[in-house]
Amino acid sequence: MRENADTEILQQLTDDYGSITVFGEAMHAHTLEYGEPVETGDSTTWEGVPNFIGFDVWADSVGFLGWNKARDIIHDIGLETVPIVYEGPAEAYELPTEDEEFPESEYRDGKPEGLVIINETTDQTAKHRTDRFKEKHGSQSVTNSDEYEPDDSVVLARQFTTEARVLKMIHKYKDDGREINMGIMEDLWRDVFDDIIEEEYETIFLGRYVINTKKLRSEVASITARVLDTYMSRPDGSVLNEE
Repeated sequence: MRENADTEILQQLTDDYGSITVFGEAMHAHTLEYGEPVETGDSTTWEGVPNFIGFDVWADSVGFLGWNKARDIIHDIGLETVPIVYEGPAEAYELPTEDEEFPESEYRDGKPEGLVIINETTDQTAKHRTDRFKEKHGSQSVTNSDEYEPDDSVVLARQFTTEARVLKMIHKYKDDGREINMGIMEDLWRDVFDDIIEEEYETIFLGRYVINTKKLRSEVASITARVLDTYMSRPDGSVLNEE
């Protein structure tokens, strides 16, 4: 990325659009094999395979820019984009149901990991993965599919329920004279949740996500409980007990 990305073009784009975010796929050290591995220090790369292939661009000023503009911007920066399998009316394309129905990968000898689907009418994005990829990916982590393919609600909760955010609220409780024990959990997770919504509203609700608020709240509460338990278990003099 450092070798190929044109930072001057990136700065011009920032001047035009405000802050931008490029979405794509990291192609290094991946679940499926891509050609012949070439060892470089502590990392593995593949001959002829870019480290990154982009598929979307978000601009703070206007939101998602649409495929044609996103493709042009990604190329202007000096990066590559995903190959196009189909572009046109959604009803005219039959989504693959079996692995053999997927198109051949342009980066490996075999089927791709999956397809990125962007519906610009409904402003939604999804990934349709091959069973082979899901099987390989799952065997490397856990059997619960939600753990290696979590939905947007879980991903966002894990992104924003940071240890620092939970600690900030715990210290606020301490400053208010409250005793810090597990009994504060009912209030704590709700305050952490409210803080997330207040500060990250635009990212969560104006982004291209499908949100299950029950899952979002549940994951926030679960992470908050783990952080509180960790710090409750530390001896006197820990971060929790510092002024």
